[in-house]
Amino acid sequence: MRKIEREMIQAILDRRGWHKANTAVMYSDSRQVSCVYLHNNLIAVVDKDTVQVYDGGWQSATTKSRLNALINELTDGYTNGVYQQDFAWYVRTSMISVMHSPKDTHSSVSDDSTTFHSHQLSHQ
Repeated sequence: MRKIEREMIQAILDRRGWHKANTAVMYSDSRQVSCVYLHNNLIAVVDKDTVQVYDGGWQSATTKSRLNALINELTDGYTNGVYQQDFAWYVRTSMISVMHSPKDTHSSVSDDSTTFHSHQLSHQ
């Protein structure tokens, strides 16, 4: 895990705002939720029970790295994760619970993977 990703996760665990380079965490005390941004695009929403992940409109290696860092630290990283196959992104999860992003109107499920648009995972 990259240093910037460790700092991002620590900010979420500490329930505080933080930013460095292209990554930011904004914490809402009233909603008890952390929003994670990469290049000012929302890529994750974390509350006490769930981690919702989004591609932010950019399926880049950096986006995937940030999301997998969150997934590995805050959920079961052995059964959950973002991966790419044939140029499409998927979320592997032990429990499928799809949430559509505002831009996308569909997701498809194949075996134990979900086509990536946005996805919600439960904390361990």
